[in-house]
Amino acid sequence: MNFDDPRISLHEPLPELANEEVRSRILISGTEEELEKLRVFLDVTAEQIILFRFYAQQRRKVIDETYIQVANRKETNPKATAEEMSMGEYCEYLEPQVRDAVLTLRKKGYPTYFFGYDKYASQGIGLMDPFLKNYHPSGDLLCKIEPYDVDLKVSDEYIGFVCHRGLSLVELKVIWDFIAEDIPDRGQPATDSWSGIAENFRKRQAKIKK
Repeated sequence: MNFDDPRISLHEPLPELANEEVRSRILISGTEEELEKLRVFLDVTAEQIILFRFYAQQRRKVIDETYIQVANRKETNPKATAEEMSMGEYCEYLEPQVRDAVLTLRKKGYPTYFFGYDKYASQGIGLMDPFLKNYHPSGDLLCKIEPYDVDLKVSDEYIGFVCHRGLSLVELKVIWDFIAEDIPDRGQPATDSWSGIAENFRKRQAKIKK
């Protein structure tokens, strides 16, 4: 599409924007004109779309580095640990900012299936069962995360937070570690993850010689 065409208004959203992959591509590397189109489509402020781009680019870098780590793990040490077998994937698959929190929660008895970057400027961890139904974040936790300018989000099977400014991976990790520490221990390790990805991982592991 030619954005120099005077017949095209920046306030007429591109039809392709309904596609999540297109939105992701624009946030990561789109032109300023495309970014403005997306801003209008999402009905957010200029500051918000800049923040969305920050996290999209940060996420892309993290994923690229994760792929390298996973490839190296498969090449040098393909046999999974007992913890990884239960989780259904290598620890290297876990994004660095949320890795320790996920492992801590699993030791505390919370089976996870989703973790890390969520929609736009959000982070999240999803659970396979409604174990957070009776969980209420402590005042201590809320005080600890207040300086980071995030909004905590909790439901029966999900915990996460929305960021209102750009945070480094180190800062995101600090927040996640605070959250994992605050969630009570269920007194037993998490049950094995039963997602399709986890089951396929175990099947592949069964073919690896010890």
